[in-house]
Amino acid sequence: MIATRRSVPGAHPCARGFVVSGVVIMRPGRGDGYLTTAEAARLVGVSVNTIYSWRNRGHLVAQGLDERGRPLHTREAVRAAEKRVRENGIQVSGIDPRQLRGRDPSYPAAA
Repeated sequence: MIATRRSVPGAHPCARGFVVSGVVIMRPGRGDGYLTTAEAARLVGVSVNTIYSWRNRGHLVAQGLDERGRPLHTREAVRAAEKRVRENGIQVSGIDPRQLRGRDPSYPAAA
């Protein structure tokens, strides 16, 4: 079953999906469940250029191509790539980038 705004209590709309308790639930833009590069970027809160970078560096592999030959991704692959990149960055630098962006309220904001 695909979640809809009516089936999720407390949901409010946002671009191409809806938000429940601060989590974006994407409405599929395609009938096959794959995400375009822009949709993948919105899912994990990064720019389209970041998704391009993850692909170029091998963190994310396209699971298919659309009718124009553009890469498509599954939600699971995008989330796994985001987790892998974040954990690698924390391991190398010791800094969680989500804290720098102000997403983690327990971390003091950058001055």
